[in-house]
Order: sequence, then structure tokens, then C-alpha cells
Amino acid sequence: MPKLKIKPELLSLLTSHEFLTFSRADLVEAYLKLGSSPNLNTKQAHQFIQRNIDRLIWAGFAIKESDDNNGRPRYRLTNSFNPENYSIGSPHRKTPPKESNKSSKSNNHYINDLKEQLKKHKLELLTTISEAEEYEVLSSQLPNRRDDLQELYNDARNRYSKTLGRVKAIESLISKCQ
Repeated sequence: MPKLKIKPELLSLLTSHEFLTFSRADLVEAYLKLGSSPNLNTKQAHQFIQRNIDRLIWAGFAIKESDDNNGRPRYRLTNSFNPENYSIGSPHRKTPPKESNKSSKSNNHYINDLKEQLKKHKLELLTTISEAEEYEVLSSQLPNRRDDLQELYNDARNRYSKTLGRVKAIESLISKCQ
């Protein structure tokens, strides 16, 4: 059975001795206090925690014990919840930094990268055009190999079409960014 991936923020809460038994509300409150995901609102946090509780129960890492005084279910981690059975997932994304001069520098860097990709794709376009033309010439010179050459010709044309699409997409993105 593949290991269950758990976000490091949630894992730190679950492995603390504070949460031997817990309710969804307890985990949500503690998760929001971590501040690791400032873009996460309360509803999203509730959904995230509930999905993860459901995953923990499904994997046999948690069980529902009973309801507390407010009628909310309480959960307890089982002995199966150990590092051999789970892996640490990627953390929740932090807020992207506010735009500044650094962002415009990275934007220029991004455009330069796109221009490099564009050069490569244009070179590939020229190569595939030449390849397709050569298959046409070979087809007329070697009529007995026409079927094999036709397959290679079709492959070259397909690669040409895909590369042309990439070139147009990158050109559009560059013009939009400038």
C-alpha cells in the first residue's frame, strides 16, 4: 500500500502530544494559528482538515471515538500512525511576495527564457521542414520504400505542426508580457 502523504504543517500538529484526541474544530483552530497559509480562509481550512481526517480514517491511522459535549465527533490516532506508513507532502504555499523591482527583473528573466525557447523551437521548425522535404525526395527516388517513407514523412509533418503551435503560443505570451 502506498504511503499516505501528509502536509508538514498538519503533521506537526498531529505528532504533537496536544492532539492525542481531537475534533475537527481543534485542528482547524490550531492549523490557522500556524500562519503557514495566510491565504487560507476558515472555510478552506475546515475543508482541508476534514478531507485529511477522512483520509486518516480511510488509511486506518485515526478512528472516531465519540462525540464531545457539543455533539462534535472526536478522533484518536491509531498505532498505525507512524513514520513508516506516511510520507511528508509538500507544504501549503505561502503568499507570493508583493511585486517590486525584483519582480520586474524576474519578468525580464522570464521573457529572456521564453525567447531562448522560441529560438530552439524555430530551429526545430526548420529541421522538420527539411526532414519532410527530404522524405519527399527519397520517396521519388526509392518508390519501393514509399510506405516506410510515408510514415516517416507523416511523423515529421506532425512534429512540424506541434512545434508551430508552440512557436505561436510563445510568441503570443512574449507579446502579452511586453
